[in-house]
Amino acid sequence: MKKMQFMTVWLIMGILIAPNIYGTDFENSLNGSLVGDNAILSGRGSMTFSYARVDSMGTKAEEEDRAFRSNLASEMKAVIRNSENIEISFIFDGPKIKFIEKSTNIFPDGKTFPQHWQWAYNGEKLDLLRLDGLKDGIIVPMGSVRTANEIPVHKFDPRHFGMGIMGTPVNSFLKGSLGGNAVKDLEIIGEETQNSIICKKFRGNIPDSKSTITAWLAPNLMYRPVKIEIESFDEIIEVQNSYKEHLGGVWFPKKVHKKTFYINSKSEKVLYAEEILQIQDDFEVNVEFDAQEFELEFPRGLKVYDYRIAKYIDID
Repeated sequence: MKKMQFMTVWLIMGILIAPNIYGTDFENSLNGSLVGDNAILSGRGSMTFSYARVDSMGTKAEEEDRAFRSNLASEMKAVIRNSENIEISFIFDGPKIKFIEKSTNIFPDGKTFPQHWQWAYNGEKLDLLRLDGLKDGIIVPMGSVRTANEIPVHKFDPRHFGMGIMGTPVNSFLKGSLGGNAVKDLEIIGEETQNSIICKKFRGNIPDSKSTITAWLAPNLMYRPVKIEIESFDEIIEVQNSYKEHLGGVWFPKKVHKKTFYINSKSEKVLYAEEILQIQDDFEVNVEFDAQEFELEFPRGLKVYDYRIAKYIDID
């Protein structure tokens, strides 16, 4: 059953309030963004995620690989992957999230490593079931339960970049916050067309990271970010979004394309890595879920480590 009643109220509020009470572009943007932030409550469907570290031999790659290896135990072997292709089944209902991700990885020595992870966060606990193993080898299930949500939402949740600004609701961003950081001197610096979509162009400063953030918000797409750019002295992050209209006249991301650049010793902008999250046509929004859909059923006989009590539990 669709969650249409609540959503329609927000849309009506936006239509009635925004043009009449507020007079400036910025205030209209605040109003419109609040409507967009509350228009989509839940969703389900399939996605694909691809990652490519384009500049895998450069200085930045060497530094990151060195830092990664330094955090590993001495007996562990580090395998650096420069590319990933993952199939994802995804559902969400507010903060509740469930992912099922499947991928096949090829290591430098030619071995194939299938990865099948299931994540479920019900608002109070996070269940994780890992089914990994070498091809033609033994696959050993591993399970865990935590209280904190550690799902890599910045990669797999289309709401992170597509519905918000780096995970922050657009309305909160316009009011001067970005996660735990403040955004100062935020202003509309003009109107631009991105991918044939008319956008309001906002720019502000993030003092804590000495960065500048620019966001292109589309009034006709519920003030969603068609483009985001964060620029610091040595790194630039660019995000391009496209959207699909769903039942009720609401918009949800169709594709999220993120590029990370770094500035080399010659002050040149170099593409380091890119990520593409493609949302498939089966995706639907504002649907009802049962509470148990955000729980995992661990296989019988599996030992699951419960971080809440710091010990293993047997699944009967």
